[in-house]
Amino acid sequence: TPGGRLDVRTPAAFSGRIVGPSGAGAFSLLGRVSAQPPITSWQHVAPGSYNLMVPTGGGEMAYPFTVLEGQVTTVVVP
Repeated sequence: TPGGRLDVRTPAAFSGRIVGPSGAGAFSLLGRVSAQPPITSWQHVAPGSYNLMVPTGGGEMAYPFTVLEGQVTTVVVP
């Protein structure tokens, strides 16, 4: 299976963005993603470093992560 799997664990639903190092949308439509509790997974994510950008009251919080070929990467959004 090409790429890796990304698991996002969260207690509450949210819509955010996944961006690459340049700040451009990494995958999905313009990098937009939605997560549902308790876990949302995406398969076949290209290896590399990314930031999951989650809206906060006054902006966005960045959750950095790295995807490795054939591995599962877990990001926890409290």
